[in-house]
Amino acid sequence: MDTTTEGGRTTRPSAHEDRTPALATVARAHVRRPTVWLLALFTLVAVAARLGVGGWSRGDVVLAVVQVATFPLLEWVLHTALLHWRPRRLGRLTLDPQVARKHREHHADPREL
Repeated sequence: MDTTTEGGRTTRPSAHEDRTPALATVARAHVRRPTVWLLALFTLVAVAARLGVGGWSRGDVVLAVVQVATFPLLEWVLHTALLHWRPRRLGRLTLDPQVARKHREHHADPREL
């Protein structure tokens, strides 16, 4: 285990620091997610369709700006409404989507890929 010297004393990294993955590891894990591929596919299809139609105008620029400006709000709404869904009981049935369960696991240990 690596040690560092602070003011003449040797310290060890905390368990939390030991588990910090390298950026390349995080990038590889991120690229394996289907969401990344779906977003890339939809973007390519949209760009190809727009190039095929042609006739660019100011409206295209306005739409792009609006999409970029509203994305953080939409992402936040989806994040809080879906990913932070708390289990709800409906009679004997418990509604707890897998995506919400996985996201709670992520928050419990965010450095675990």
